[in-house]
Amino acid sequence: MKVNRYNFIFNLTFILGIVFTFLTYVNIQIDFNLNFIVFAFLIPSLFLMNIYEYGLSLQKLFQILLLIFVFFLSIFLTRQFTVQLFQVLCLISLSILSSEKNESLVKISLIVKVLFLLSILFLNYIGVLQDVVLLRDSSIRHSFGFAHPNSLGAVFLSIIFDFSLIYSNKQWNVISRTLTVAFLGALIYAVDTTVNSRTTTLMAILILVLIVFKEKFRRLQVSRNILTILILGITFLGVYLPINYNNGNSFFVYLDTLFTNRLNYANIYYQNFGIGWLPRSSYKLTLYQSLVINMENFYINLLIFQGIIIFFIFLIFVLIEARKFRFSFYNAGLIVLAMLTGLFEVHGLSVFFCSVLMFKNTYLNYEYEGEIDDIRRNFSRR
Repeated sequence: MKVNRYNFIFNLTFILGIVFTFLTYVNIQIDFNLNFIVFAFLIPSLFLMNIYEYGLSLQKLFQILLLIFVFFLSIFLTRQFTVQLFQVLCLISLSILSSEKNESLVKISLIVKVLFLLSILFLNYIGVLQDVVLLRDSSIRHSFGFAHPNSLGAVFLSIIFDFSLIYSNKQWNVISRTLTVAFLGALIYAVDTTVNSRTTTLMAILILVLIVFKEKFRRLQVSRNILTILILGITFLGVYLPINYNNGNSFFVYLDTLFTNRLNYANIYYQNFGIGWLPRSSYKLTLYQSLVINMENFYINLLIFQGIIIFFIFLIFVLIEARKFRFSFYNAGLIVLAMLTGLFEVHGLSVFFCSVLMFKNTYLNYEYEGEIDDIRRNFSRR
């Protein structure tokens, strides 16, 4: 009974985190920080309930103190509660607090995201939310109530990630698999022609490839060392490419064109702010006194504005969590794609955006029942 009660509160917190995160994608003006509500009120309440239900171990105490340290270090020095800080704190805290018996988490997440998307599309249809129309290479891009066409694409990609997790735990016949792949392919095509988001289309196609070959990929195991190397490699690229961007180098120019000026813009932020050990206040830069540029690369954004200390706390925690489990090629592929999303999307490493980053969830580990039993026994001792 206590597990059900705890999972209900956890899932409710997760739902609010999804809604508050996705509201930042919508074409409305919000004058207060919704993310702060989640972390300052809901997550501390969840910690108290977790301690009440399962007790307080030395490991959990250390993790709580680490979260408090990261939170107050950043808030004290910057007087800001940024998206990057919120993502780091939620990734750490919710990974600690999640239960391996919470098998409904991803299903609930998927339902909430689909309902959220349909609600925004309906509000746009009846005229409550305005459509943002942009032009790229003679292609008309629509947002249908979201703040930007890329925002609509990001929500769609998040839904595809959640669906791929649920699909990994299903045994479907050939007809069902074929219809599923055809339906997803049609959706990806429709979103691409409407939104024209390169990141969304590329990542969705790669996820679709994993889904097509799921049965084969599930039988292949990926070693912890290989997954560690991949995570470190993606993180390295996320930092190295923007810092060393050179508009006189044809290779960097090609990559920047492919990334829609993300490398150039991130390099401009790096040239203006540099990198330090401690967090610093952030603000958006402008070009030509009017063009506001965004830094959508999560990794360099975190490093520049939250500093080396918090950056490595985040990286070490991700590596520790990832190395706790053995993943199939299918699930490891989803994790790698989630990490790659951080190169293009500032919310890419949010657990509310990519539920795949909740490593502990049994949707990612059901192939290895022996290891799940070990994980559950470890949980029972906390």
